Amino acid sequence: MHANDIKRLRSPRRAVLLATVLLALAPAGAGPACAALIGSAATPARTSASTTLRVCADPADLPFSSNQPNRPGIYVALARHLASQLGRPLSIVWAPTDQDEEMLHKTLLAGTCDMFIGVPAAAEFLDGKVILSHPILTAGYALVRPAGSGIDDDAALAHHAVAVQFASPPQDMLSRRQDVDAVTVMSPEEGMADLKGGQVQAALLWGPSAGYLNQAAGSGYSITPLQGRHMQWQVAIAFAPAARTLRARVDRALSDDPGFMQQQARQYGFPGSGSGIQQAAVMNEVQTLKVPAITKDTAPSQDLPKSETAQDQPGPAAAGDKGTREAAFTPAGGDPVAGHSMFNGNCAHCHGPDAVTGDGRVNLRLLQVRYGAGMDQMFYHTVTHGRIDKGMPNWSGVISDQQFKSILAWLHSVQAKA
Repeated sequence: MHANDIKRLRSPRRAVLLATVLLALAPAGAGPACAALIGSAATPARTSASTTLRVCADPADLPFSSNQPNRPGIYVALARHLASQLGRPLSIVWAPTDQDEEMLHKTLLAGTCDMFIGVPAAAEFLDGKVILSHPILTAGYALVRPAGSGIDDDAALAHHAVAVQFASPPQDMLSRRQDVDAVTVMSPEEGMADLKGGQVQAALLWGPSAGYLNQAAGSGYSITPLQGRHMQWQVAIAFAPAARTLRARVDRALSDDPGFMQQQARQYGFPGSGSGIQQAAVMNEVQTLKVPAITKDTAPSQDLPKSETAQDQPGPAAAGDKGTREAAFTPAGGDPVAGHSMFNGNCAHCHGPDAVTGDGRVNLRLLQVRYGAGMDQMFYHTVTHGRIDKGMPNWSGVISDQQFKSILAWLHSVQAKA
């Protein structure tokens, strides 16, 4: 699984799905990453004296979570179910997921809540700072089309107008085809509207959102999960490292009622309601990301070639220690294998899985072509200052300098010649 990031497993609520690193899906008017602790109506099954189960959840992220009592979302429904199974009262920590990893540092890892539902089921998630439940379901992108259209797989998209979400793996897939009229949309809502209006004959959209919109509108479209690399992900629950006993109890509760998530998937219109959402609570181990080995032929060179095309160099470094670090920053000492995992977990949403994207503006395989010997300094300046006007956040304090070195080491191994 390449997308070790929560956003792949949550709703695209803003205009740009996956178009910016961890900011693309922020809810309108989202405030600070940690909101007030609010109790839910869950009733303990065995004892009211039990310790409260505190669960982080986004207040405006249907079909995953919501503070609407009559439409709580699949993750809040699961939280209520688990609290009942464990015999503990439930409180929800409403925490907008505009920057998920930062939010988890401020809530779960700070002791504000006990668990967060809806993270990638990969041991590398959050650099191993959390522990994970067994996978609870699978979610990903889907093919949406009118029932009976005959468009039953990606091959049948030929010679059709197809809505596809910006900066998503399906867009990367279509960018390699010349026989499809790809229409870029910025959200599942826009894609479903184009489909309804007849501007397109099919759409490749984030499946949970498309299914929820289809069900809510009673549209009756056929929605099938897309298969293939980077199209589907297993979902798990994150816990703080010290919560191993709680994790074991949660895994046991999930195993005791394996049909619960299937029922919730049907209720919220998830694609397939069986094929697209796969119950996996009784799996024995969490799936891990398999990263290709870095060989001597692909390892980053310590002698970077200069380029005559180096332009748009970063301005003078900020004064002080940060500026000194920026000027001296290199990939030396970075682990490209770890950097590959970190990149796919934090950067792939905008820059493409494995830094492969059909959008040349964000193609990080061209950094050396663009910046030559200034590539390392441009990289470090950007990740530690951000480009907020372009949707790129400042990652300082979330990713360490050593992790930046590892990401850069891997990027050096995949640079294109032109």
